[in-house]
Amino acid sequence: MKAVLLLCFWIALLPVLIAEAAQCESGPARIDPLNGFNKYRGGYNLTNLHYWSSAAFTGVHGYVLAAVWFIVGLLLSSIFLCYGEKFRRGRWRVLWLLPLAVLLVLFAIAASGLAMAGSAGFRASAGAVEDKIGGTARDASGTIYNVTTSVTAIQGERYISERLVNASAKLGIDASALQRKAERNLRMISRGLKILHASTVTLASVCLVSALGLLGSRVLGLRRTFILLVCLSWVLISLCWATSGLYFFVDRFAGDTCQALEEYQRDARNSSLGELIPCEEELPGRGALRDVRSEISGIIDKVNKNISVSFGAVGAVCNPFSPPPEFMYQPQSCASGEIRVGDIPKILETYACSEGEAGNRCEQGKFISASDFRSTLIFTSSLQNILNSFQAVENLANCRMIKEAFSDILNEECGPMKKWARTAWAAMTALAVAASLLLFSLAPLSNNDRQRSSAVDPLFAEEEGQGKAKMDVDC
Repeated sequence: MKAVLLLCFWIALLPVLIAEAAQCESGPARIDPLNGFNKYRGGYNLTNLHYWSSAAFTGVHGYVLAAVWFIVGLLLSSIFLCYGEKFRRGRWRVLWLLPLAVLLVLFAIAASGLAMAGSAGFRASAGAVEDKIGGTARDASGTIYNVTTSVTAIQGERYISERLVNASAKLGIDASALQRKAERNLRMISRGLKILHASTVTLASVCLVSALGLLGSRVLGLRRTFILLVCLSWVLISLCWATSGLYFFVDRFAGDTCQALEEYQRDARNSSLGELIPCEEELPGRGALRDVRSEISGIIDKVNKNISVSFGAVGAVCNPFSPPPEFMYQPQSCASGEIRVGDIPKILETYACSEGEAGNRCEQGKFISASDFRSTLIFTSSLQNILNSFQAVENLANCRMIKEAFSDILNEECGPMKKWARTAWAAMTALAVAASLLLFSLAPLSNNDRQRSSAVDPLFAEEEGQGKAKMDVDC
């Protein structure tokens, strides 16, 4: 019996010891099973298979315990089938373990509830991160679409060059690719979170029912039911250990992600995320965006020249772009007396003919036909929509939009996500330990239990009688 208690003690202590060892490897150097169990030192890299391998290996204590527990169960089952009669004749009086079993069942109930709560909390926090990333991707795509739609609306105008149309089309292609990639990855993440949560809730619930069934069949002397539940519980404990290792890996991955986001906020160029989101370098859509800025700046210059020729000193239209070659968008550089592009129709309205009037029959002083005025209104409105979208486009191009999203995730979701992942890991470990100890505390049967099981189940009564009348048969 002392050996059994010592074994139970080590079962409870082993995950903690291995978890502490894995905690020490939460940095850049971890064992990579795909590289001959050498250290992985490549940092946080979602596109590197060796990173995923080394991160998943941090939960090895759970995977190993699950495999060992299952193999030991198979060996014990074989031994029991071969030498079960000898065990049934033993006189084990361990009635004092029954109160311990009751306490372990209560502990298993608490651990099951905590595992469900931890899984639900982690899913909620990870789902919030997913929504934030998905919302940022949709905002980025929507911002680009605003520009491309406005360019499409005025592409037939004489001011619009083929270069601007092509640059706008390139931006639209980049926006579509961004949205498709984000939606595909978010669907995969959402599906994984749902599977993890559903499997955790199902496993914890079945373990809870099994623990109650073990205790009830032990007290009532339902030996056949008890043995079946022991076999079921053994498999469930293996799954609990495996899930514990999985949640430990999830906890490590959440910690890596939050650490990478924090490094990116401090110094994007030297962070592990810098290669995935190279905001300090040339992005695929940045050249097309520069072409759009250059073309719109040229359009505004042409409009100013035509206004000065046709209307004299009416006023200059503000050109919010810096001089070449960068053409940076700087709306604050506009002087107080300059006209916004969107306000051009207000000035031209004085010279526009009324609706329905022909150009050569306009009132005195009015020489812009109604159709030309409507075309000008559409043109300037679309151009102003492009300018209004440029601040958001600039935020996207220099990754300010992404950094703001990362900042929100760091401040609001990283802490809860790591806490709930650690809670789920600890709860699954506690549930596996409690179920293991429960089996060891209920397995020994006293003579009174055997007599009671014989009275309740005639099959075992018959086996008992046959066992006394025949010799032991070795395998």
